[in-house]
Amino acid sequence: MNSSIIHADIFFYITTIAVIILTALLIILFYYLVKIARHLECTAMKLRKESERIIEDVSFVRESIEDQGDKAMSFLKFIFRSFISRKDSTRGRGSKNARGDKALNMNGKKSSFRNKKKDGNDGLE
Repeated sequence: MNSSIIHADIFFYITTIAVIILTALLIILFYYLVKIARHLECTAMKLRKESERIIEDVSFVRESIEDQGDKAMSFLKFIFRSFISRKDSTRGRGSKNARGDKALNMNGKKSSFRNKKKDGNDGLE
């Protein structure tokens, strides 16, 4: 009977140590979870403030566009045309029409950089 009591005591000692270790690990885990939750809360508050600022900015831009729509539209057209002209200039020498032929200048000659240099004609006539 003595040996069974000793075995039970050993079991309870080991169980007590395991419970203490698991409790310590859970406390550490909860500590870090609380830190993460606080950090997420601060981040969410910052995000909320910044999103409100963005909403205000967008509403200001919308009002400005409504008030000065013509100016904004001409600016967008300018940007769009600049983008298109840059895109066309990267395609190669001379522009081509729908059939693939090079465009003709006012003199009926094919328009390209080489023709302008040879003729001395810069196309401003």
